[in-house]
Amino acid sequence: MKKRSQKQSLKPHNWGEMLRKKRVEKGMTQAELSEKLNYPNPQFISLMERGLSKVPLGTMGRLIEILDLDEETVIQHLVRDYEVCVRQDLRKGRRG
Repeated sequence: MKKRSQKQSLKPHNWGEMLRKKRVEKGMTQAELSEKLNYPNPQFISLMERGLSKVPLGTMGRLIEILDLDEETVIQHLVRDYEVCVRQDLRKGRRG
């Protein structure tokens, strides 16, 4: 159980927290952001903010515009997220 919560906290590198903070700063609910991104319900936004789901790259540009995110910061978060996932997968592969 501890490993799972540790993985969740490492995976987004506070990415989800940043998304939530920016959404709240913009005065938007999860439902409103979901609607702007053309998602049928806010559950996907909740999953992103909790680090349980990744933002599809096709949605990223729109999310950057809506939340007024710094593109370079977004790229840094994506690269770190990918690096963590790759390292975890490589470790799993060595155990098998």
